[in-house]
Amino acid sequence: MKTTVTGVEMFHKTLEEAQAGDQLGALVRSIKREQIKRGMVMAKPCTVKAHDNLEAAVYILSKEEGGRSKPFTSFIQLQMFSMTWDCATQVNIPDKEMVMPGEDATLHLRLLKPMVCEAGQRFTLRLGDLTLGTGVITKINKNLSEDDRMKLLEGKKAREKAAAKK
Repeated sequence: MKTTVTGVEMFHKTLEEAQAGDQLGALVRSIKREQIKRGMVMAKPCTVKAHDNLEAAVYILSKEEGGRSKPFTSFIQLQMFSMTWDCATQVNIPDKEMVMPGEDATLHLRLLKPMVCEAGQRFTLRLGDLTLGTGVITKINKNLSEDDRMKLLEGKKAREKAAAKK
């Protein structure tokens, strides 16, 4: 959506300008409240990009820290929370078979939908109501192709069947 901000308010006071990160209300021309969804970003055109293929340094919480007691393997689907957005994310572990609770790991994260993010941004990984880990984005990879995005939705049996054909 492309539009113009016609007014900015903070705690019922009209402002001349606002800074990034300010909690504010923006009067936006030709946009209805129903068109706005959680996680949307307001920015100058062409200043931010949405990404869906990331590398991250993550600490996996131990059971004592409120995390999970069991390790997890690649292709687990978790919910990734960062800033105001959250998105379903497929996790791949590049250099080992599984990640144990209480461990630091480098993970490849593939988001089901592109989200605005950048290197250095912090996030949390959750499974249902259980926080699994927290981390920071270290690298932005090339966005997924449509074929790769469709593979994210495949189950374990479909992945095994495709691997057997090769």
